Amino acid sequence: MIIRRYQASDCEETAELFYDTVHCVNAGDYTKEQLDAWATGEMDLVQWDLSLQAHYSMVAVEDEMIIGFGDIAQTGYLDRLYVHKDYQRQGVASMLCDQLEKACTVEKIVTHASITARPFFENRGYEVVRAQQVIRGNCIALIHDVLIVLGFYALSRTTVGTTFIACMLTIVGYSINATIVIFDRIRENLAEKVNSKKIDLKEIVNASITQTLTSSIYT
Repeated sequence: MIIRRYQASDCEETAELFYDTVHCVNAGDYTKEQLDAWATGEMDLVQWDLSLQAHYSMVAVEDEMIIGFGDIAQTGYLDRLYVHKDYQRQGVASMLCDQLEKACTVEKIVTHASITARPFFENRGYEVVRAQQVIRGNCIALIHDVLIVLGFYALSRTTVGTTFIACMLTIVGYSINATIVIFDRIRENLAEKVNSKKIDLKEIVNASITQTLTSSIYT
């Protein structure tokens, strides 16, 4: 097994590994709804690559296949650590984590660990600060967008046909994409403030929405 730095050519393979790992390895600790909210399958590969390029990111390779990857920010936020379902409990995560922790110069390293990964991190000396839940944050936005279009069709008494169906599917797709971009920016902004004594979540969310507003309008 080889541990090396992440490359842009690893983007699609790491995204697929992330989705498969969440829906297979974590399935015993989370509901299907939580897994779908965590890994939707609607991955923005450009944003995924940019986020990994922005951090110190490593991949584990065996027989020319990526079997694990992880990344850490300069602030000490260990963002992602995922291992292929067929290579669990073989030391892959430990080797990746060793490299990521060595690359970090800050005193405190923080991560948002899943229920599944919690024992692994506790064995490495990490302490639980607070629990978090995976929720469907995009449901309200989806319902809002769909209702607006339905309302327009109802008021204008436009005939519903294949064009209407295509329109609704397009709106749902764009809405999901915009939500993923916003949530990814929230994650990045949280990572930058991970060592701050006080984190104002409301301020971070508002800032993240403002930063992605132009992209959302274009979408």
